[in-house]
Amino acid sequence: MKFRKPIKSLNELKKLCLKHDTIECIILLNGGVFSRKEVRYFKEDKLKWEVFNYIDGTTINYINDNEFKKEYPLFFEAIKKGALLYVPED
Repeated sequence: MKFRKPIKSLNELKKLCLKHDTIECIILLNGGVFSRKEVRYFKEDKLKWEVFNYIDGTTINYINDNEFKKEYPLFFEAIKKGALLYVPED
């Protein structure tokens, strides 16, 4: 099993995305299940965030941090609770 590291802030998430281009992460949910995501952050582009959801194959884009927080509160609740985990590549 891959090592999983909690992401503790939006800034940490940004740094990971800038370092690795795309990161895989999971949100721990009740009952021991999780939701798997791929996240990208674009520092210089008009589009800032891209989140791919493995569960349904959708990709959602956000133009800034505030839109990301407003439209995807579960993601930021997971950060607060230590339930957003970074899954490094092998």
